[in-house]
Amino acid sequence: RRTTIRHYSIIITLIAITITTYFSPVRVDLSLSNKFSLSPITIETLQKNEEPISVNIYYSDNLPAESTRYSRELFMLLRSYRSESHAPFTIKAIKVNSKEMATFAKMEGITPTISESHNTNNTEDIYFGATIQVGEEHRTVINPLSSTTPIEYELTRTIYQTSVESFPTIGLAYGHNETEPNLISQFINEVRKIANIRMVNLDREPSLNTFDVICIIGPQEQFTISELKKLQSYLEDGGRLFIALRHAIGRINDFQATSWFTIQRTGLEELLEYMGMKINYNFII
Repeated sequence: RRTTIRHYSIIITLIAITITTYFSPVRVDLSLSNKFSLSPITIETLQKNEEPISVNIYYSDNLPAESTRYSRELFMLLRSYRSESHAPFTIKAIKVNSKEMATFAKMEGITPTISESHNTNNTEDIYFGATIQVGEEHRTVINPLSSTTPIEYELTRTIYQTSVESFPTIGLAYGHNETEPNLISQFINEVRKIANIRMVNLDREPSLNTFDVICIIGPQEQFTISELKKLQSYLEDGGRLFIALRHAIGRINDFQATSWFTIQRTGLEELLEYMGMKINYNFII
């Protein structure tokens, strides 16, 4: 009898939980890597957004096993978005299973990848992409989708573009033999989607406070004392720096005679140490 009562108690508890979560849905991420949990900046962006969001996932029946598994994870992540969104958030799965649907998908920017059929020697089209619409003006197409697609970044960036009145200004420093912009074009193109980029010469710029962030990427020459003081004042006034240093340069070969190693100092190292960040001059083999 006690066992029966215990079973009834468990059933009643499960029913109560079901009813409660129906009226007040709460999502719990039980994955080991928290892959379905949203970052704090994504949650903040969703809470600020007031425009309706629509995500359409286009797929075909012949998806590879890896893509099918990823699609399940993708929908789990999108449901996390929907649960955090204050604005309407629509998720729609659109199956591309006819010529008419294939034409529609292509008009929406979803083009197929070509794969050889396992059953025949013929090739077949595989559709797996997404469109993200925020409000009436902001739209992003992700094609093709794969397990390496930074879907949270793309979705949050599209939402962010509608929730800010003006983009931040980012300064890209030059004058110390920094990395050429054409060598970091992907980085620049991604940043331009969410910010205004200006080239800045630290020695000639009258004030750095007009910049939200200053990027110094791969400098190879020394900064002057006046430039370092200007950067220090900028940081103390609340400015932010993004610095990518290549300060330890060398080559380790099997023959010690041909191996070499050098430290490339720019003056930024002392500034960072003064601000509480110490750089170790290590060479990892």
